[in-house]
Amino acid sequence: MRVNRNFDRFERKRIKLQPRVQTSIIRPKVLYCGSSQKYCDFYNLGEANAYAENVFQEMRAIATKISIVYRPKPSWQGARDIVGTEMSNSSHSLKMELARTNLLVTHGSAAAVEAIVAGIPIVTLGPCAAQFVANTVLDNNTIYDPYFPSDQARWQWMCNLAYCQWNEQELRSGEAWGFIRNEIIQLYSKTQ
Repeated sequence: MRVNRNFDRFERKRIKLQPRVQTSIIRPKVLYCGSSQKYCDFYNLGEANAYAENVFQEMRAIATKISIVYRPKPSWQGARDIVGTEMSNSSHSLKMELARTNLLVTHGSAAAVEAIVAGIPIVTLGPCAAQFVANTVLDNNTIYDPYFPSDQARWQWMCNLAYCQWNEQELRSGEAWGFIRNEIIQLYSKTQ
Protein backbone atom coordinates (compact mmCIF):
# COMPACT_ATOMS: atom_id res chain seq x y z
CA MET A 1 0.00 0.00 0.00
CA ARG A 2 3.02 2.27 -0.05
CA VAL A 3 2.46 3.02 -3.77
CA ASN A 4 -0.81 3.82 -5.53
CA ARG A 5 -1.04 1.28 -8.36
CA ASN A 6 -2.63 1.73 -11.74
CA PHE A 7 -6.21 0.55 -12.27
CA ASP A 8 -5.45 -1.76 -15.22
CA ARG A 9 -5.23 -5.09 -13.33
CA PHE A 10 -8.25 -4.31 -11.15
CA GLU A 11 -10.38 -3.27 -14.12
CA ARG A 12 -9.70 -6.62 -15.81
CA LYS A 13 -11.27 -8.39 -12.82
CA ARG A 14 -14.61 -6.65 -13.49
CA ILE A 15 -15.39 -6.36 -9.79
CA LYS A 16 -18.07 -3.81 -8.98
CA LEU A 17 -17.76 -2.06 -5.64
CA GLN A 18 -21.17 -1.89 -3.97
CA PRO A 19 -22.39 1.15 -2.00
CA ARG A 20 -22.08 1.06 1.77
CA VAL A 21 -24.76 -0.87 3.63
CA GLN A 22 -26.28 1.18 6.42
CA THR A 23 -25.66 -0.08 9.93
CA SER A 24 -28.60 -0.75 12.23
CA ILE A 25 -28.17 1.47 15.25
CA ILE A 26 -30.87 -0.37 17.21
CA ARG A 27 -29.59 -3.93 16.86
CA PRO A 28 -26.43 -4.35 14.82
CA LYS A 29 -26.08 -7.73 13.12
CA VAL A 30 -22.46 -8.83 13.17
CA LEU A 31 -21.04 -11.65 11.08
CA TYR A 32 -17.98 -13.16 12.71
CA CYS A 33 -15.83 -15.10 10.22
CA GLY A 34 -13.67 -17.47 12.19
CA SER A 35 -10.52 -19.32 11.33
CA SER A 36 -9.30 -22.88 11.43
CA GLN A 37 -7.35 -24.28 14.34
CA LYS A 38 -4.22 -24.33 12.14
CA TYR A 39 -4.59 -20.56 11.58
CA CYS A 40 -5.17 -19.95 15.31
CA ASP A 41 -2.10 -22.03 16.16
CA PHE A 42 0.03 -20.00 13.73
CA TYR A 43 -1.04 -16.71 15.37
CA ASN A 44 -0.99 -18.12 18.93
CA LEU A 45 -4.69 -17.38 19.41
CA GLY A 46 -5.46 -20.56 21.35
CA GLU A 47 -8.32 -22.92 20.61
CA ALA A 48 -10.34 -21.52 17.68
CA ASN A 49 -13.79 -21.77 19.27
CA ALA A 50 -12.49 -20.31 22.55
CA TYR A 51 -10.92 -17.41 20.64
CA ALA A 52 -14.27 -16.75 18.94
CA GLU A 53 -16.05 -16.86 22.31
CA ASN A 54 -13.59 -14.29 23.70
CA VAL A 55 -14.27 -11.97 20.76
CA PHE A 56 -18.03 -12.40 21.27
CA GLN A 57 -17.68 -11.55 24.98
CA GLU A 58 -15.69 -8.46 24.08
CA MET A 59 -18.36 -7.36 21.58
CA ARG A 60 -21.18 -7.95 24.09
CA ALA A 61 -19.34 -5.94 26.75
CA ILE A 62 -19.42 -3.02 24.31
CA ALA A 63 -22.88 -3.55 22.83
CA THR A 64 -25.49 -5.51 24.75
CA LYS A 65 -28.11 -5.42 21.97
CA ILE A 66 -26.02 -7.12 19.34
CA SER A 67 -26.88 -10.08 17.15
CA ILE A 68 -23.90 -12.27 16.26
CA VAL A 69 -23.72 -14.86 13.50
CA TYR A 70 -20.77 -17.25 13.87
CA ARG A 71 -19.38 -18.42 10.55
CA PRO A 72 -16.38 -20.66 11.16
CA LYS A 73 -14.04 -21.38 8.29
CA PRO A 74 -16.20 -23.67 6.13
CA SER A 75 -13.49 -26.30 5.63
CA TRP A 76 -12.70 -26.55 9.37
CA GLN A 77 -14.44 -29.50 10.99
CA GLY A 78 -13.78 -28.51 14.62
CA ALA A 79 -16.36 -25.73 14.91
CA ARG A 80 -19.11 -25.97 17.50
CA ASP A 81 -22.17 -23.94 18.38
CA ILE A 82 -21.47 -21.07 20.75
CA VAL A 83 -24.17 -20.03 23.19
CA GLY A 84 -25.79 -16.71 22.38
CA THR A 85 -24.82 -16.74 18.72
CA GLU A 86 -26.46 -18.00 15.59
CA MET A 87 -24.38 -20.59 13.76
CA SER A 88 -24.10 -19.82 10.08
CA ASN A 89 -25.94 -22.38 8.03
CA SER A 90 -23.40 -24.37 6.02
CA SER A 91 -25.69 -24.16 2.99
CA HIS A 92 -25.49 -20.35 3.04
CA SER A 93 -22.77 -18.80 0.92
CA LEU A 94 -20.72 -15.93 2.24
CA LYS A 95 -22.62 -13.69 -0.16
CA MET A 96 -25.90 -14.79 1.43
CA GLU A 97 -24.56 -14.12 4.93
CA LEU A 98 -23.24 -10.69 3.94
CA ALA A 99 -26.68 -9.76 2.60
CA ARG A 100 -28.10 -10.04 6.12
CA THR A 101 -25.38 -8.31 8.13
CA ASN A 102 -24.05 -4.81 8.60
CA LEU A 103 -20.62 -5.50 10.11
CA LEU A 104 -18.06 -8.26 9.57
CA VAL A 105 -15.50 -9.08 12.26
CA THR A 106 -12.55 -11.41 11.72
CA HIS A 107 -8.97 -11.91 12.75
CA GLY A 108 -7.74 -12.21 9.19
CA SER A 109 -10.16 -14.00 6.89
CA ALA A 110 -10.32 -13.26 3.17
CA ALA A 111 -14.05 -12.77 3.81
CA ALA A 112 -13.10 -9.23 4.87
CA VAL A 113 -12.12 -8.43 1.28
CA GLU A 114 -15.48 -9.66 0.01
CA ALA A 115 -17.31 -7.66 2.70
CA ILE A 116 -15.62 -4.37 1.76
CA VAL A 117 -16.46 -4.97 -1.91
CA ALA A 118 -20.07 -5.69 -0.87
CA GLY A 119 -20.29 -2.40 1.06
CA ILE A 120 -20.06 -3.92 4.55
CA PRO A 121 -17.78 -2.27 7.15
CA ILE A 122 -15.21 -4.62 8.67
CA VAL A 123 -13.09 -5.09 11.76
CA THR A 124 -9.84 -7.00 11.32
CA LEU A 125 -8.20 -8.01 14.60
CA GLY A 126 -5.03 -9.34 12.98
CA PRO A 127 -3.06 -9.20 9.75
CA CYS A 128 -5.34 -9.17 6.74
CA ALA A 129 -5.31 -7.98 3.14
CA ALA A 130 -8.23 -5.72 4.05
CA GLN A 131 -6.69 -4.10 7.13
CA PHE A 132 -5.88 -0.95 5.12
CA VAL A 133 -9.62 -0.21 4.74
CA ALA A 134 -10.77 -1.67 8.08
CA ASN A 135 -11.45 -0.83 11.67
CA THR A 136 -8.80 -2.60 13.72
CA VAL A 137 -10.19 -2.36 17.25
CA LEU A 138 -13.53 -3.24 18.79
CA ASP A 139 -15.21 -0.35 20.56
CA ASN A 140 -18.61 1.33 20.77
CA ASN A 141 -18.06 3.34 17.56
CA THR A 142 -16.85 0.29 15.68
CA ILE A 143 -20.08 -1.58 16.36
CA TYR A 144 -22.63 1.24 16.14
CA ASP A 145 -20.99 3.60 13.66
CA PRO A 146 -18.06 1.79 12.04
CA TYR A 147 -15.54 3.51 9.84
CA PHE A 148 -16.06 2.80 6.18
CA PRO A 149 -13.56 3.97 3.55
CA SER A 150 -14.54 6.35 0.78
CA ASP A 151 -15.25 4.92 -2.65
CA GLN A 152 -11.93 6.40 -3.83
CA ALA A 153 -10.01 4.73 -0.99
CA ARG A 154 -11.70 1.36 -1.67
CA TRP A 155 -11.01 1.68 -5.40
CA GLN A 156 -7.32 2.48 -4.83
CA TRP A 157 -7.00 -0.35 -2.31
CA MET A 158 -8.48 -2.79 -4.87
CA CYS A 159 -6.11 -1.47 -7.56
CA ASN A 160 -3.19 -2.09 -5.21
CA LEU A 161 -4.50 -5.51 -4.18
CA ALA A 162 -4.77 -6.51 -7.85
CA TYR A 163 -0.97 -6.16 -8.07
CA CYS A 164 -0.72 -8.98 -5.52
CA GLN A 165 -2.65 -11.40 -7.74
CA TRP A 166 -0.86 -13.19 -10.58
CA ASN A 167 -2.21 -15.86 -12.88
CA GLU A 168 -0.32 -18.88 -14.19
CA GLN A 169 0.48 -17.26 -17.55
CA GLU A 170 1.99 -14.21 -15.82
CA LEU A 171 4.06 -16.49 -13.59
CA ARG A 172 5.31 -18.55 -16.55
CA SER A 173 6.14 -15.52 -18.70
CA GLY A 174 8.20 -13.91 -15.93
CA GLU A 175 5.95 -10.85 -15.75
CA ALA A 176 5.13 -11.55 -12.09
CA TRP A 177 8.77 -12.10 -11.15
CA GLY A 178 9.78 -8.93 -13.02
CA PHE A 179 7.29 -6.89 -11.01
CA ILE A 180 8.24 -8.50 -7.68
CA ARG A 181 11.97 -8.18 -8.41
CA ASN A 182 11.55 -4.47 -9.13
CA GLU A 183 9.67 -4.05 -5.83
CA ILE A 184 12.46 -5.79 -3.92
CA ILE A 185 15.11 -3.62 -5.58
CA GLN A 186 13.16 -0.44 -4.74
CA LEU A 187 12.68 -1.49 -1.11
CA TYR A 188 16.33 -2.49 -0.76
CA SER A 189 17.59 0.78 -2.27
CA LYS A 190 15.54 2.78 0.26
CA THR A 191 17.18 0.96 3.18
CA GLN A 192 20.68 1.82 2.03
